[in-house]
Amino acid sequence: MTEGYKVRAYEGPVKRYCQTMDLKGEPELIAEYVRRHSEARCGLKSRQASEKWES
Repeated sequence: MTEGYKVRAYEGPVKRYCQTMDLKGEPELIAEYVRRHSEARCGLKSRQASEKWES
């Protein structure tokens, strides 16, 4: 088993849900995503993040 982040152990089966966003080719959405996540604790520079998602 690979090492990763610790998760809470449950005694029975648990469903995990995640959401994804398709921002490729949407500069306005990319800029908004970067702005909102830069205000939090993300620490990514807006330019680096937007270049990553545009490619």
